[in-house]
Amino acid sequence: MNVREKTIQNIALHENTIFSDDDWRAFFDVWKNPQEPTARIKKAANKYNMIVAANGLCNYQYKKM
Repeated sequence: MNVREKTIQNIALHENTIFSDDDWRAFFDVWKNPQEPTARIKKAANKYNMIVAANGLCNYQYKKM
């Protein structure tokens, strides 16, 4: 097997994620019952929005949360 084939094989192995039943339950529990964003998350979202707006990366206006 050459380097290219080995690389493709390694990438394929890491592209698939297998979740347990507990993983799925936790995922859907958070999906159905999301927590309120923390002050830290709100601050990060505001900073992201400011960066995106300042660089003209989107068509919406910056809106402080």
